[in-house]
Amino acid sequence: MKTLKKLTAVLCAALCLLFTGCDDDSFAKNEYDDNAKIASSSDRCVKVNAVINNLNGNFKYYTAEFNGRDTIWTDSLERARKVTVSVSMSLDSGNAKVVYINPDDTVTVLAECNSEQGRVSQKNVVEMPEGKNRIKVVGYDCDKMSIVTSFYGL
Repeated sequence: MKTLKKLTAVLCAALCLLFTGCDDDSFAKNEYDDNAKIASSSDRCVKVNAVINNLNGNFKYYTAEFNGRDTIWTDSLERARKVTVSVSMSLDSGNAKVVYINPDDTVTVLAECNSEQGRVSQKNVVEMPEGKNRIKVVGYDCDKMSIVTSFYGL
């Protein structure tokens, strides 16, 4: 009888985990074009095997899998600046973009890539005003995503 009670308890626990489980990744697709969520100060992402490096102003970001939005750069400027932002990105599958968010939470796409393109490179001149400026990665269903971002004029 004790064995039956233990088995029942284990099955109940397993069912609870099955039904509550982990958050599925559909939020990322639903929020991909939602500028209010993208501009929010919070990040929400699921990433696997992420490697992020900052080397002499070059930011390298790699994930084996990615869903969501993740801030990769933030700077509070004391005065406005004109900055050239260079973005190279590639992915095997999915959709991803790198966006600039100004202090007023206006979102501007710097580069966007999907699995059909495979790889894109984009150079943008961005007028960064005084205050908190951010760059985020936004994507869904991304596999083997690689991003290199360089700044000139900071």
